[in-house]
Amino acid sequence: MSTLVLSQLFLYVIEIIFIATINDCDVEELFVKQNRHLKVINVMKIR
Repeated sequence: MSTLVLSQLFLYVIEIIFIATINDCDVEELFVKQNRHLKVINVMKIR
């Protein structure tokens, strides 16, 4: 289970970096997206 969560977190981080590179968005917007993903992961952990 923890391996699954870690792999998804890894994919999310790559996705965020990938999107940020393409859109050339600022760091602040990047953190907002990352926080949203982390909340999703926390919900998954509870379940």
